[in-house]
Amino acid sequence: MTERKANSIKTKPLLFIALLTLAATFGLMTQRESTGQASRSAVPEANSAIIGKLEEIVGIRRRMFESEELNIKAGRAPLDSTAEIDLVEARLQLAREKNQRDAVIAELRELVSVHERRLNRNQAFGVDRAPAAALEKLRIGLLEAQVRLLREQK
Repeated sequence: MTERKANSIKTKPLLFIALLTLAATFGLMTQRESTGQASRSAVPEANSAIIGKLEEIVGIRRRMFESEELNIKAGRAPLDSTAEIDLVEARLQLAREKNQRDAVIAELRELVSVHERRLNRNQAFGVDRAPAAALEKLRIGLLEAQVRLLREQK
């Protein structure tokens, strides 16, 4: 064998391995890019699906609150209804999902206000209609809402 042929035999496998490695690297890069694009585009779709469902929940909670409010004004509903709290919590979840920090803080402030109104309304009726244990539960709800607001404002 000539020296040229011997070098050719030695370099062919090396060349083959180099080309194979290059092709594999290119394939992996292409796969990562397409997977990355798919996962990036799936995130907004997932968020929009979640936001759509949360918006639907807010709508349902709003209707329930409006109905409950009419019943309270007519004297047909209990004073300890949580319909308004449930509505604020639903709006809070929606604001969190949309990454709207100002709206989250606004909803937490509203939650504190709702708890304060509930406590004041029940205290106004006295012990006969609002027992001490029920008032304590309302106070706990108010304190927890205040803590959540303070944590968010950090």
